[in-house]
Amino acid sequence: VREEMSQLMNEAERRHHIATRYQNEASEMRLGILEQQAERRHLEVVAKLERNISSIEVRAADRGKYLVAELQSLQEQNMAMQRDHAANISIAEAIQAHRLQVTYTNEMAEFARTNQEFLSEEFAQNLTIFRKEVQQPLNQKEHPVSPRYVHIPDEVTLKDILLRQIRKSVRMKYDLEIHDRAKEETKEHTSQFLVQSIKDLLTRERMRKNRDRIAKSHGEKYGAPAPAKPDSTRPPVAGRAR
Repeated sequence: VREEMSQLMNEAERRHHIATRYQNEASEMRLGILEQQAERRHLEVVAKLERNISSIEVRAADRGKYLVAELQSLQEQNMAMQRDHAANISIAEAIQAHRLQVTYTNEMAEFARTNQEFLSEEFAQNLTIFRKEVQQPLNQKEHPVSPRYVHIPDEVTLKDILLRQIRKSVRMKYDLEIHDRAKEETKEHTSQFLVQSIKDLLTRERMRKNRDRIAKSHGEKYGAPAPAKPDSTRPPVAGRAR
């Protein structure tokens, strides 16, 4: 599971780098187009001003009067238009940079939200399995017993309650056979062995559901998931005292 999670993280990071590179290339392309358009507009404006200046020079030559004042006015207008043009280019670059920053922030927020939902879903499933397999059955047995006894039940009584409950589970059949065949003084014949067997069963169930969910997620993204392997007979599990 760790290897699969590591592969998923590496794949997500690789895709993120690819998407970032594509966005940067697209941004550079758009900035290049904007610069070309701005340069073309600038040349058109300069050409228009030059034509106006030329026509004014012709009229001024005919008039012979107020030529210097008109030329200075046109130069001031030309400088003002160049300043406005430079300001427009700066504004366009700032807007483009802001859009790129917003896009990157949204992608990172979506990535964090997806991982948080994945971890929350895994925790909720594990908690549901634990309550279903252990807590609820034990609580159901505890309610009719507690009013009848003033003292706390001894270990033998608790073990009998646990045995009556887990004998209903088909998945615990192998561990129950080991427990029944074991001698009285061995660790396989203790309640700790049964509790550890339940924990091992919950761990295997959680890992199986995690693998199924990851395979399903892969199938939705990249194609049909691989067929799930049938549950094989698990090897003997040695009990451990708590």
